[in-house]
Amino acid sequence: MLQVKPSLLILFLIALGVFVVFDVDEETIRLEGNQWSTLRMYRSPPWQSEEKAAVDRRAPKVKTLNEAFPQKLERSIPLGCQLRKMDPWDKSILYWNDPNWKPKCDKNQTQITELKYRRLILNKTGLATDYFCEGRCLLTAQQKTDWNFEKAPWQNITTFRADCDVVEVRCGSDPSKEIEYNFLHTQIFERKDTPTYANHTSSSFAASHQDTKLPVTTSDRQRPNIYVIVFDSTSTSEFVRSMSRTLYLMKEQHQAVTFQHMNKVGINSRPNAWTLMFGKQIYELGKNPYTEEIFPDLNDTMSCDSTIDGEDFWMHRFRDIGYHTMMLDDWATGTINWPNCEGFQRPPAKHYMKPFQRRNEEKGSDAADALRNTIKDMCHETYEDTMLYLDQFMSAYRGQSEIAFLWNNNLAHDYANGLYHADDKIYRMLMNHEERLNNSFVFIMGDHGMRFGGIRRTDVGELEDNNPFLMVSVPVQFRESDLMKVLRRNSKKLMTHYDTYASIMHLAQLARTDGINELLDPRPEVFSAGHGSSYFCRAMNEPRDCATLRIPYEFCLCEKKFEKSIPANSSDSTEMANFAVSNFQRMIDEQKVTKKCQKLSLKQSDTVVKRLILADGREVYSLKLTVLPSEGIFSGYVEVEREGGKISTISMMSKRFERINSYGEQGDCVKKFEDLRPVCYCVDQKKSSS
Repeated sequence: MLQVKPSLLILFLIALGVFVVFDVDEETIRLEGNQWSTLRMYRSPPWQSEEKAAVDRRAPKVKTLNEAFPQKLERSIPLGCQLRKMDPWDKSILYWNDPNWKPKCDKNQTQITELKYRRLILNKTGLATDYFCEGRCLLTAQQKTDWNFEKAPWQNITTFRADCDVVEVRCGSDPSKEIEYNFLHTQIFERKDTPTYANHTSSSFAASHQDTKLPVTTSDRQRPNIYVIVFDSTSTSEFVRSMSRTLYLMKEQHQAVTFQHMNKVGINSRPNAWTLMFGKQIYELGKNPYTEEIFPDLNDTMSCDSTIDGEDFWMHRFRDIGYHTMMLDDWATGTINWPNCEGFQRPPAKHYMKPFQRRNEEKGSDAADALRNTIKDMCHETYEDTMLYLDQFMSAYRGQSEIAFLWNNNLAHDYANGLYHADDKIYRMLMNHEERLNNSFVFIMGDHGMRFGGIRRTDVGELEDNNPFLMVSVPVQFRESDLMKVLRRNSKKLMTHYDTYASIMHLAQLARTDGINELLDPRPEVFSAGHGSSYFCRAMNEPRDCATLRIPYEFCLCEKKFEKSIPANSSDSTEMANFAVSNFQRMIDEQKVTKKCQKLSLKQSDTVVKRLILADGREVYSLKLTVLPSEGIFSGYVEVEREGGKISTISMMSKRFERINSYGEQGDCVKKFEDLRPVCYCVDQKKSSS
């Protein structure tokens, strides 16, 4: 029998291991899923060119991916990413599922006016008295568009002609003295556009286009339409449960692909919106088992206190090449402006719904109260306004290229079953535009899942919150091509809004060069934009885990395993929970609003602490605690170090502990501080129910 020296055997195994790793390096990009990610976990990502890794000059020192993931990172065993399948009808959440839910409302007002062909029409049938009505246009403001709007003079509807998109009407025996009916209408009025929108001044636009004329509109068969429809607080499972008709239409008629493992990148809408719209990270990503700390592209001052017209927004890119553009939201403040951020100074789209919401939510005006009362008495919902405006837009500009970006906030934000009753209307509206959708890329999505309530307090509900919905359909000419194979393969990977941003930017580049048909045989190399990569390509940024994709660990969908909970009254549990509460209090004190907020304390009996199982021995704990007097429930992660078996230091791994029950008006006295509002229990507020 051949004898082999142990030293030679060891050298042979090491050499074989090196060969296997380098061989995998060539092949793994072509594999589906993330099974191979442990082999390449800490390599410096090759897709980051010097240009793409450049830091915004306005931003503070930022760790790029190459800095955050050095070649020799001190981790004994890489984590990889094992993804779990979601069950939309998991038994633990069925108690909160109610397909028959709909808002309670007693309707005692009907709509008595219509806007047709720029004219307001009063339906006098059934009116007990003679009404006189006046109409006026509501227009975007010249400066600070997101916070202001302009009101044209009132005119009698017999002579009024609506040269605008948003029209207000008021009626009464004498509407100038007493308003008995007040309503808002929309239409698509094609006004003359301007080349000085967004970050384009006349001079810069002229430099790139030789003159200041806007590009000529093109056919949607040459440059397909783009429709991005967001349902706030909607997880993958929630959409599947609630929107069966719309899901059927898009999957069966338009072969839409559902992405199974979309991962939110921020606690609420604002950071996720920045990722989707501009491809940027605006909050710190704390040190965690995957990575060292990664600083944001823009700090809060830069993303909030300055106007954002200069950001690289895909809406502007499509507008540059002749698309008709629309942006609409059913909330006046909106995701980008919350809580008090500047937003856009100029209209980001030709058709912009912001004056509608600003007027609808205007305060300090009797007329605004009359408007809200009429809408309430009609049992009218905000999604009906946004879907109608989108319907009008899709009916206009026939045969010409369009892009629309719709964000529905109110339907599902506060109601776990809020989508059910809207499904049929949305389904029928989309079904009526089959021709449009056959020439369109359609993105239907959520920003995150349900953040509050009974479902959110379950383990499955936490996963759903981190797993927003994403479904993508493509124009009919691509539905039997290799693009569908690529989309279906990529839909099984871990994904973020960074990747959707890159994918839409990819479409903008292809449309600009009239190269959309390149997608019939998608390119093999990566297309990157922002921190994401296009899922319309065969290859995406790899490896795909919660470090490389900039996903905060507390939201990471990669499987986490825990030991059993430690007793709530143990010294370790108490010390960690009190540390978190002290950190909340420190946040309040640092902003010098201590006198506005009641002093916080721990409700010890409700504390749940679990240790994360990590092969490198680090002590990382999942922490869920209840804070008094607000009864606020918070969750997040801390890391512990010990000396002599006792805790020596505790550090906050989660940069923002997430509040998982509603807080209503509890923190309104510190509304301008986004981080403090869930934490502060104002001294002048009554405790709201959770």
